[in-house]
Amino acid sequence: MATFSSLSTEMKAHIFSFIRLELDQATVCLVSHEWREIMAPLLWESLTFEYQSISTAKFITLIRPDSGIIRHVRRIFIDYDPESLDDSIPQHIQAAIELTINTLPKNTLRSFRSRVALAPRFLLNLLRHQQKMTGLEVPTDDPNENVSIDSGIVTHGAWISTALCELKWLSVYIGSGDYTYQHSAYMIRNAPKLIDLCIDSDGDEQAPIRGEQSCDAFGGPYADDVAVQPLQLTRFRLQWIALSLSHGRLLKYVNLPGLRSLALICCHGIGPFLMAIATQLSLSCNLIELGIVMSQALIVQDDNVVQGIEAVLDSCSGLQSLWINVDKARMVEPSCITRHGQTLRKLGISIDPENAVYYSVSDLHAILTSASHLEELAVHIPPIEMGSLQSLGTNFNLRVPYNGYFDVPTLLVAFLTCIACHPTLHTLRILSLPEINHGFPPNTIRLDREHVPDDLVPSISTTIQKLATEAMCFSGKAGSHIKVLGICPDDLPQYRPKPDSNGHRWPKYFYIRGHIWDPMSSERITAVPIPIKNLSEGSVFNFDYISTAM
Repeated sequence: MATFSSLSTEMKAHIFSFIRLELDQATVCLVSHEWREIMAPLLWESLTFEYQSISTAKFITLIRPDSGIIRHVRRIFIDYDPESLDDSIPQHIQAAIELTINTLPKNTLRSFRSRVALAPRFLLNLLRHQQKMTGLEVPTDDPNENVSIDSGIVTHGAWISTALCELKWLSVYIGSGDYTYQHSAYMIRNAPKLIDLCIDSDGDEQAPIRGEQSCDAFGGPYADDVAVQPLQLTRFRLQWIALSLSHGRLLKYVNLPGLRSLALICCHGIGPFLMAIATQLSLSCNLIELGIVMSQALIVQDDNVVQGIEAVLDSCSGLQSLWINVDKARMVEPSCITRHGQTLRKLGISIDPENAVYYSVSDLHAILTSASHLEELAVHIPPIEMGSLQSLGTNFNLRVPYNGYFDVPTLLVAFLTCIACHPTLHTLRILSLPEINHGFPPNTIRLDREHVPDDLVPSISTTIQKLATEAMCFSGKAGSHIKVLGICPDDLPQYRPKPDSNGHRWPKYFYIRGHIWDPMSSERITAVPIPIKNLSEGSVFNFDYISTAM
C-alpha cells in the first residue's frame, strides 16, 4: 500500500498547500529536512510586514542567508493599522522594508503592495532591484521629494520602463501636484500588459483625473495632444476621484464595456458617470463585479447617484459580485438587484448604519429567493439589544423555531430566519453593531465611529462572542449552511482599542462554526473566533476595499 513518503514531491506540495494556519505550516517544517524544503516556499512565498508583530529578532532571522527564508519570498505586503488613521509608518519599519528589498535576490519579487505611504526614494530603489514584478502599489508621503523622484524616473526611463513592462496590476496616486499626473501617466503608458488598474487620490480631497496645464493621469503633460489607445482592462478601481470633472476622459482612455470588475470608492459626482457608462454597458457588457461605496458628505451633492446605480444595474445582467454602500441616500430598488439573482454569488448592501436602516423582511426575502446560488452575504439587520455590558450578554438569546414556526417572532428573529433558510449561503457578514449598555454617557456602544477604551475590550469581546454563538446556534438549528460569521461594519473609527486575546479589534469580529459538548454530553453549536488573515481575500469581509489582487 502506498504511503505518504512514497508520494511524489509535486503531490506532497499539493497536499501541503491546503494547510492554512501558519502554526501548522511551521510545524510541518520541523518534521524533516525533506518536508521543510517542500513547505518553505509555500510558507514564505507571501511576506506581510505587520507593525504589531515585527521585532528585531524576527527581522534578523528573516534576512539571514542561512535561514533559507528570503530566497522564497515572491510577494510583499505592507499592512499597517495604527491607533490613529493619521499616524505615519514608523521609521524603523521603513528601514526594515528597504533592507529586505536590498537583501532579496535580484528580479525574484513578483509583487509589492503597501497600504501606507513610504519614502519616495523607496520606489526607485524597488524598481532598480526588482524588474520582473507583475503587481505594484507604492503610495509616497513627501510631495517635495516626489518632484525630484519624478525627474529621476524620466532620467532613468530606460531601466524603469523595463521594470514596468511585466506589470499586470498597478495602483497610482494623483492630486497633490502635476508631477503626480506625470508619474501616473508614465507608469500606465509603460505597462503594456496592464489589465488591473487602481487610481487613488493622494490627498484628503477628491482629485480630478485631469490636473492643471493640460496634464492628466493617463496622457501625462499635454494630454490633449497625446493620441492613446483605450486601455483594455479587466479590473478598474477609482478611489476618492472627482468624476464630475473627469468622466469624459475616462470614457476616452478606458474601454469600459470590456471591464469584468469596476469599483468606485468615495468618488465625487458619480451620478453622471454612471448614467454615461450605463448607455455603453447596455450595448456591450462583460461586467461580473461591481462595487460602489459612497460617503454621507458626497451623497448630499450627488442627488442622482442612486438613479445612476440603478441604471447600471438595469443596463447589464449576470453580475456575480455586487457591493453597494449608499450611506444616507435612499435604498436601491430590490428589483434592480433581483435581475442578477441567477448569477449572484456575493452580495453586500450597506445603508445608513447610524439610523439603523435596512431592507424589510419581504424585500430581503425577494432578493435572497431570486439569488438561489448566493454564497456570501453582507447586510444590515434590525437592532440587536445586548443589555448591560456587566452581564456579558448572558440574557440575550434568539428563539429557535419549533417545528419551523414561532409563536410571535420578533423582527430580528424573522430577519435571521429569512437568511438562515437560504440553501447555499455559507458566509454572513452582519454590518450592524449591537447595542451594549456600558454605563457611561452615551449609554450605548453602537456606532462604529465611537471610541472604545482599552479597559472595556475583554468585556466587549465576550459579549460579541455571545451574540455570535447565539446567531450560529439559531442558524444551525434552522437548517442553515452558514459556516463563517462576521460582525463588523464597513467603516472604521478613527481610534480603535487594542486587540483582544483573539486578535480582534473593535469593531470587527470573525467566527467559524464549531461544536462543543455540554456536561450532559449533548453536542452544541458554538462560534469559534478566527483571525481575519485566515479569511479568503475575495470574501465579503474585504468587500469594502475591493482590493487589487496580489
